[in-house]
Amino acid sequence: MQSDSQTWLLNRYLIQNQDAVSFVTGRTPAGEQAILGVPGPYVAGLFFDVKGDFLRCDSRQPPLGHAAPLNQSGKVRGALLTQLWGMLNEWKTELELIPGTIAVSKFSVPQFGVWIADFPQYLQEYFDKRDSESDQVVRAELDNEVAEWQRSRKFVLQWGNEYWMNRNGEVTDT
Repeated sequence: MQSDSQTWLLNRYLIQNQDAVSFVTGRTPAGEQAILGVPGPYVAGLFFDVKGDFLRCDSRQPPLGHAAPLNQSGKVRGALLTQLWGMLNEWKTELELIPGTIAVSKFSVPQFGVWIADFPQYLQEYFDKRDSESDQVVRAELDNEVAEWQRSRKFVLQWGNEYWMNRNGEVTDT
């Protein structure tokens, strides 16, 4: 039998604070959980309560000349990326963010191009229109992939890139 904490965790997605990704995770001294990152040519912050429920989002734009629409996601390079990470580090300091793993509910913030999904885009498209796949061999392979994602509780964090995550919140593929 599962304890209340195990049941609660089943409804949450763990996201670890890792190097080499476009986001950082942690908690504020007040207990809020946060994801801060660079999903595009801006810095975005998502905030969750102690239980992992979405509270709010915020963003910071680079100085004039580099401002871009918030829904423009994707890789940023060069001097702009350095500037955005500098802004992110200042924000982390302001928040007194304590880096660490967070546990959050599924969210979608389309204006930033960030969300959590249960499957990568190609599998979600198949899952949504499974009956339209006429090739039985392909259908069986995709059914197996869907079952594996569900069994292993893998998920996708879309944050300027599609990050495939395992149940422990580690990025396994991008």
